[in-house]
Amino acid sequence: EMNLFLMLHALGLGHELHGQHLLPVGTVYDPFVCRGLDALIYALYNGARFVVVGTPSGVTLAPEGGAHQSSVTASLGLELPGLSCAEPAFAVALDWLLCDALARLGDPDGTSLYLRLSTRPVDQTPFDEAIERLGRERLRADVLAGGYRLVEPDRPADVLVAASGAVMPEALEA
Repeated sequence: EMNLFLMLHALGLGHELHGQHLLPVGTVYDPFVCRGLDALIYALYNGARFVVVGTPSGVTLAPEGGAHQSSVTASLGLELPGLSCAEPAFAVALDWLLCDALARLGDPDGTSLYLRLSTRPVDQTPFDEAIERLGRERLRADVLAGGYRLVEPDRPADVLVAASGAVMPEALEA
């Protein structure tokens, strides 16, 4: 994990070192982001830009057992300067987020992206319905802004359920 973040750091500074922007993308077992945290923080501090994908996401006991739960990685993704974090549940949203992140790697004000992904199958129908209701461009803008309403209430709601990632089926059921 430390070596991965050191490599992303070096590749993510290609624009400064060689005048060429690279599109470094790395994957890591999400619960082990902490093992490379020093190198990740140092890379961000130095302005390196990259995409890192952590799987399996979630904050509950994973099928791999209690020692393999991502109990703090979501917080790290949200709190580290120079790093945007997303945990999409839907393939189209993932496409939009990844393409936007790759485009921003070359932007002088760009950031790195930490995508937390799951292998859990999630029904894509609710997102398709949101595209039909809101329109593709509006929903894309909302996804890239960080949030969107997947379902509109038919009456004033007493409770709002907010969710991302692998728990989306339970949130929709609630």
